[in-house]
Amino acid sequence: MSLSLLLTLHDRDTDRVYDVFALSSGMRLDDLSEQTTGHLEAERPVWWSVTQKDQQRLQFSPAQEPHKMSAYSELLTGLWGDQRQAESFLFLPMRMYNRRGWLSLSRQ
Repeated sequence: MSLSLLLTLHDRDTDRVYDVFALSSGMRLDDLSEQTTGHLEAERPVWWSVTQKDQQRLQFSPAQEPHKMSAYSELLTGLWGDQRQAESFLFLPMRMYNRRGWLSLSRQ
């Protein structure tokens, strides 16, 4: 079993989304601050829809639910690798002062 994790923050001051911490198959990805300058809404439309409109946790099995895997493909790929074949995926909201964060977890 391998675990992948992505911590993403929404900075309300800049209205940008930043990936700030990631594990891919149990290995920490370093230098994320050098790899991302922040994303605008148009660059991450699924992320914005789930976090700003739905505003609730998301949990499913990409490997077992291809319709959801397709709909949420944007959340399952990126700096933390390709999670579209993961057995489980969990997207959790977090709040910290004027920043809102989301934790993405997957298990292969």
